[in-house]
Amino acid sequence: MLSKKFKCYVVCLVLYLTSTFGNTWMLFPYLPVLIFNRKLFHTLSDFSLRIWFGLAVFFLEKFCGIRICLHEAKNGKEKNFTESSIVLMNHRTRLDWLFYFCVLYRYNALTKIKIILKDVLKKVPGPGWAMQTALFIFIKRQWQTDREILTKFIEYFKFIEKKTMVCWLVFYIRWLLVGINL
Repeated sequence: MLSKKFKCYVVCLVLYLTSTFGNTWMLFPYLPVLIFNRKLFHTLSDFSLRIWFGLAVFFLEKFCGIRICLHEAKNGKEKNFTESSIVLMNHRTRLDWLFYFCVLYRYNALTKIKIILKDVLKKVPGPGWAMQTALFIFIKRQWQTDREILTKFIEYFKFIEKKTMVCWLVFYIRWLLVGINL
C-alpha cells in the first residue's frame, strides 16, 4: 500500500506533466482555429480542459481516496452553474482550489470556471501556458492595472458569448473587495 505522502507527490507530478504535455499536444493544435473562429476555439479548449480537470478529480477521489461531501442549504434554491457568477475563495491551503474542481464536477460545470491568479503564475512553463489558453485571469495586485484587466476580460467574455463563473483565487483578497465598480 502506498503512503499518502507518496500518493500526493505522484498526483502533483502527474498533474504537472499532463498540464505541460496536454497543453502542447491538445491545446496548441487549436491555435489556428483562433484566427477564424474564437468561439469555436474556446469551445475546443474548454473540452480539453474539462478532460484535464476531470483527471484531477479522478486522482483526488479515486487514487488519493479523498471524499467530497456537499451539503446544500434547504432554501428552495438549487445551484445553477449556467448563470455567470463570482465565487470568492480565500486560501486555507495551497491546494484548496483543486478540491473545488470536485464540487464543479458534481454540477457538470468544470468548463465554466475562470480562475483569477497572480500574474507571475502565467510564466510557469506548461501549466502557465495552459492557464492562459483557458482564459484564466492574471492580476498584478495593483487596483488601477487590475481594474483594466478585469474590464477587458468581462468585455471579451461578452464578445464571445461565454457564460462563466469567475473564481477569485488570490491569497489575500481584502484589497479587492473595496470599491469594485466594473
